[in-house]
Amino acid sequence: MPLTLSEEVTVALNKNVETGSCAGVVIKTEGDTVQIALRERGILVKPGSMVHIKSNDDAALAGWGSVERLELAGDVKLLTLGFVRYEGESRVRAARCPIELAMSAKYDDRDDLTQKIVGQTVNLSITGIRARFHTPAPQGVSLHMVLHLGEEKTVEAIAHVVRVVPGTETFDGGYEVGLEFQRFIRGYEHLIATAPSGREYPPERSAA
Repeated sequence: MPLTLSEEVTVALNKNVETGSCAGVVIKTEGDTVQIALRERGILVKPGSMVHIKSNDDAALAGWGSVERLELAGDVKLLTLGFVRYEGESRVRAARCPIELAMSAKYDDRDDLTQKIVGQTVNLSITGIRARFHTPAPQGVSLHMVLHLGEEKTVEAIAHVVRVVPGTETFDGGYEVGLEFQRFIRGYEHLIATAPSGREYPPERSAA
């Protein structure tokens, strides 16, 4: 079920990262739009930014939304989010979208050297991707990835490698990996138009 009026939430730029986050309370919900009264200093965002929202009472109730407005009402900052899509409301697995799309990514290795990898998706949802890369991507690293959904439609995001899928090795060294979105940079609206939303396992299970 979606967020409800008076629900206490945490709003963050990055999923699972405490920095760049603040507390708030839901004061309005309408369709896929949520308005939140932010506490204390609020959060630095601008229209079009993507933020992660999570219920403080139910950690499984979380999702992403696109900033429509950030305005002052007296001493209170009001954040209006549109295109809100929820990651999961229970431990029941969501339908994932089996689709092959070109993608590229880069990450810094242990020697702080930038490694670039390319591959394609196996399936995707609003929480993450199962992908096959032509060269291995180590478990635990964060990738700056670009997903190509079509002409002039790309998703750029920071994603975390939560799993290297065993038994998917190929002779040329490629692996299938499970990726969890940590931050959307652009193209969130293209993702939600393609990927199913709703219930799913936590990413370490659903990546398989």
